[in-house]
Amino acid sequence: MVKSSESGRYSRPIIRIATLGVALGMAVMILSLAVVKGFQHEVRELVIGFGSHIQIVNVGDNLSGESEKVPIHQDFYPSLENLEGVKHIQVFASKAGILETPEHIQGVVVKGLYRDFDWTFFSERISRGRKLSLSDSLPDNGILISSIMANRMELDTGSRCTLYFIQGKEDISPRNMKVCGIYSTGLEEFDSEYAFCDMRVIQKVSAWGVQVHLLTDSCREGKVSVEAIGFGGDGRHDFYWPETNWEGKGPHELCVRGDTLISCVLNDRSGTLPDTAWLAIENQASGQACSCEGFDMDTYTSGGSGKYYAGGFEVAADSYKDLAAIEERIIYEIPFDMKTVSITEQKPEIFSWLEVLDMNVVVIILMMVIVSVINMASAMLIIILERTSMIGALKAFGISDGQVVRIFLYHAIIILGRGMVGGNLLALMVAFSQLHFGWFTLDPTHYYVSVVPLLLQWADIALLNAGVLITSMLLLTIPALYVTGIAPARAVRFD
Repeated sequence: MVKSSESGRYSRPIIRIATLGVALGMAVMILSLAVVKGFQHEVRELVIGFGSHIQIVNVGDNLSGESEKVPIHQDFYPSLENLEGVKHIQVFASKAGILETPEHIQGVVVKGLYRDFDWTFFSERISRGRKLSLSDSLPDNGILISSIMANRMELDTGSRCTLYFIQGKEDISPRNMKVCGIYSTGLEEFDSEYAFCDMRVIQKVSAWGVQVHLLTDSCREGKVSVEAIGFGGDGRHDFYWPETNWEGKGPHELCVRGDTLISCVLNDRSGTLPDTAWLAIENQASGQACSCEGFDMDTYTSGGSGKYYAGGFEVAADSYKDLAAIEERIIYEIPFDMKTVSITEQKPEIFSWLEVLDMNVVVIILMMVIVSVINMASAMLIIILERTSMIGALKAFGISDGQVVRIFLYHAIIILGRGMVGGNLLALMVAFSQLHFGWFTLDPTHYYVSVVPLLLQWADIALLNAGVLITSMLLLTIPALYVTGIAPARAVRFD
């Protein structure tokens, strides 16, 4: 029989190595899962911050960054927020533009924000300056740019610049803007592309609606010359004068007999929302004859129907996991001439890449499980070889093979459990250290984020531990069965 002093001569170091191997493997698996989950969550939230979960746009919108107009007044807006899974709905518009200073020029996608815009995402990412003032009666001429744009174009808060909106293939519309704030999300691909302004600026330059103005001449011989001028729409304008039998834009002669109010409604042939302008005349003289005595007149307009149009609606969902189900519910709430576009359709290359990362985690976990099982199997075989005499003695006393196997599996569970506990503690220490100090960094040009993100989900960690334990024990049953081949007569020997 092997001397007791030599018992465990080889097995103890091997057990320590196996325990350490399990601990390191477990730590690698947990950290790999946390990094991939954190990376997916961080990049996904950054992309969603620029475009929300779902956009409701014109059915002809080709997602080129140039919005097709849709009426703001819809049956689903803002009541869609009451739909299950929907957190918020907001109006937006986007248009291609060129940002220019005396020394620099850069192409941008200008996103117009409406008064219902949710600033939660950008509020904590504005490094200098202020948010856009969207609730004022007059449009804010401020522009919110990224720190990348600010550095490239040598701009700071308060700086003036010119924003050229591209109108078709040949025309541009300039607007003088003032940098009100500078943001930074770390998502360099988007930061270098998007600038934000008041949506009313885009409404005005896009000429989505129609606008009518009345031109008048001074009163002569009791008559005023009135002419309507139309803008916007498809250019094929129809003028309607409700209080008169006039046709066309004029000029028309108006006989002034006392106080008079004339209106003109402008339509186009494509069904654009109409606009109205008025001519109000105060004339103290009244009677049958036209008179210019005590004459006073004024013209005013509603400001055009462009303010009733937007580029679409952005819908924020309660959960990204339920995105498909929420989008399906929304489809039944919107009219036939509009469509939904999820964030995965807007940026398919990014989300496809994020899904591929799941395969990396699977490969890492499989490799670590295999390494851990090999370490544990090696340790178990060495223990069995060193305990051959003991196994023979147990069998000689009538202990069955199954009971002996369970003894070794029990010890394997203890060794495996110690390694797993150590691995969990090591992983949590590294994870919390990274979350607090951000030791490990990345190049945002290639990875979209500047610091390695981590997302610790206790359910995932518990499931990973359970899976590793069950898989390891099933696989360790194979080397444990070696004891069934040990014969008591050959195993029990005396020196």
